[in-house]
Amino acid sequence: MRGRICPARLLRLTSGALFLLAGFTCQAAAAEPQLLGRTRRQWSAQLAADGLPRKSQAAWAIGQFATEQIEPGNAQEWLDVLGALAASDDSAVRYWGVQGLARSLPKLDAKDAARAAGIQVLIPLLKDPAAGPRLAAAEAVAQLGEPDQGLPVLVAALSSPQEAVRIQAIASLERLGPAAQPAEAQIRAATSDASEYVKRISTRALKNLSRQ
Repeated sequence: MRGRICPARLLRLTSGALFLLAGFTCQAAAAEPQLLGRTRRQWSAQLAADGLPRKSQAAWAIGQFATEQIEPGNAQEWLDVLGALAASDDSAVRYWGVQGLARSLPKLDAKDAARAAGIQVLIPLLKDPAAGPRLAAAEAVAQLGEPDQGLPVLVAALSSPQEAVRIQAIASLERLGPAAQPAEAQIRAATSDASEYVKRISTRALKNLSRQ
């Protein structure tokens, strides 16, 4: 039985004419998980809309849903969703797809086949032409137990002429903590970087290398 129509779902388009938006009912809307007032389906619809800022926001939201809902029983479904984001033509969407994988995969057991498959989705992104998704993938891969593949990408980015890229790289190395130990020499060198932000973060990163 369909629930009653939500007044909030009605829009007055002409005097005396009311139209139901998207066919939702109070009952259906309440039953479906929402983020910032929207369901996963609504965010997916926004992802298909024109305009990069809207696509990027939708990709972020879908990644949040994945992080909250992923579990062994639905892991492959979410892996497919996040993998599609990570394969987008838009670098911002790819970035949020990577971030979704980075937050979701650690929730799966290390022996889960979906976790291993997710890491394989991330590996090609280590060569992404855009720094954002490339460095996010490098940090995620290193965090997920493959530092030999992720660290060289982060270390290489410390030589970028772009300050924002160096900041992202050193911030990733700081978050990796002891896993970044093989990059100690490069992190120490970054304490003399021209950027005050890079200097500050690299100093903290050095302290994190011995963190337990």
